[in-house]
Amino acid sequence: MGAIYFYYPMSGQSVDVFNCLFTGNDAVTGYGGAIMFNKVSPNVTNCTFAGNDASTGGGIYIYTDEVPVLTNCILWGNTTTSGSAQIHEAGSGVPVIQNCCIDQAEYEGIGNSIRLDPLWTAGPLGDCYLSHVGSGQLVTSPCVDTGADQASLFYLDLLTTRTDNVTDSGIVDMGFHHPVTD
Repeated sequence: MGAIYFYYPMSGQSVDVFNCLFTGNDAVTGYGGAIMFNKVSPNVTNCTFAGNDASTGGGIYIYTDEVPVLTNCILWGNTTTSGSAQIHEAGSGVPVIQNCCIDQAEYEGIGNSIRLDPLWTAGPLGDCYLSHVGSGQLVTSPCVDTGADQASLFYLDLLTTRTDNVTDSGIVDMGFHHPVTD
């Protein structure tokens, strides 16, 4: 297992994964480089999964009949030695995808999702900022202003995906939002 293994939440409890950055996690002899879901169907919102590795399911591994809901997430550049690199479905569970950027053909176009390079760039707190003409990059990421709702509804209007620390506004950007730095 990689970074997180979710297994049987307590009765009546839900699991929410919000605004998380999963990079560089490794489950070489296991499943789910970043996350493995087993008997839990969480809501995963505005998370980025990049550069994770596992024997199966480099980004996310869905064990049996779980139905996670992924909204405004980016899954790109994860690797695996077998199975799907971004999201691997081992059983009958199929995720609900809403406004995500996933480098996996079967999710392209589902729930307003795209399969386009997110065009990451390095910023004050590392990698996985979104390229933006307004920040000085040559092109704007296809993940900018393509989320499922307004940034303010998620309180992501206090955070940024840009290298110049301008906070998100209007339609929320996909993926992880960084804290604003001085």
